Amino acid sequence: MSLAAIDGNGTKISYHDSGPPNGVTNYTTLVITHGLIVNGASFERLQPHAHTYGLRIIRINNRDYADSTRYTDAELADLASKDTEVQAAAIRRWGTETASFLRFVCEKLGIPPASDGAGGVVLVAEGLGNVAALAILGDERTMGPELTAALAPFLRTVVLYEPPMLTFGVHLDDGPKLPIADPTLPISQAANNFLAWIAAHYAPISTIADITPAGLRERDANLTDNTTLRQLSQEEVRRMTDLDILERSGPLIMATPLEIRQRHARRALMDADAVLPGVDVLTLWCDSSVWVTLWGAKVVNGFMNEQAEPGKRKREMRLVNIPDANHLVHLEQPERVVRLLAELTAKNN
Repeated sequence: MSLAAIDGNGTKISYHDSGPPNGVTNYTTLVITHGLIVNGASFERLQPHAHTYGLRIIRINNRDYADSTRYTDAELADLASKDTEVQAAAIRRWGTETASFLRFVCEKLGIPPASDGAGGVVLVAEGLGNVAALAILGDERTMGPELTAALAPFLRTVVLYEPPMLTFGVHLDDGPKLPIADPTLPISQAANNFLAWIAAHYAPISTIADITPAGLRERDANLTDNTTLRQLSQEEVRRMTDLDILERSGPLIMATPLEIRQRHARRALMDADAVLPGVDVLTLWCDSSVWVTLWGAKVVNGFMNEQAEPGKRKREMRLVNIPDANHLVHLEQPERVVRLLAELTAKNN
């Protein structure tokens, strides 16, 4: 584990680095951020396969997670503010922190810049981490001129990996119930419910048109006992989770107004020239995953089929389904995921 100082205030992000692949000069670096509760250690099984596919893989722990700087009481208060603009600035701050870590990678770790579809950095944001990724592309204030200039020669793709619908500011009134929606549950029970939920294998739905509220409710009602948790030791689960995030920033981020994330998503995907116009977006969704990520894929598909407003340009987008895979496919089939990322982020793809 290493620590990256990302600002002048002593803020640090913990990370694990596979190092550069031997004999490859223009390699691509994947920087992987994580979602709610399950931290960056959940991607540790990817790193032994990085060099086989000519990649460097760096996984981080977001702020408020193990070994990274915790949010201060004032920062948590910003997320919980009654002022929407204060909350929006707090979400942008998360994006700034992620972008600042990318700058650390580009400037301090000696990676090659992007060149003709190779080299450079690919940001892979998983789950709730997509909120920060879209804040980067969805508001020029997140990075400002200095950060934008620093990342422009390096960042070439943002991968929205299993983005839940809330990433885009979408709520589905008639969808299945969320496992952490009951405020009366003890934190430990809510966290364990969440883990069981995301680790399950659901009946596959591989066509966007087949993703409907009724179909998702039926799918949840007929859940089998097939779960990724059976493949993990108690020590692995302990290391890969920060359960107390439900007492800190996790619920606060999810409770920020939908309009903030709606604005970021629309600007990021439908106004490419506003921020880093050369960066494309790849969305990966798993057909046996939790319903909120399937609906997230449906939202992205809607953006892809929408016409840009006059005078604006849509960002280059791809939407790729991973068949026979649940939300934690990177734990169950790590080499498959690394190979897929290498193929989809390579030149001419």
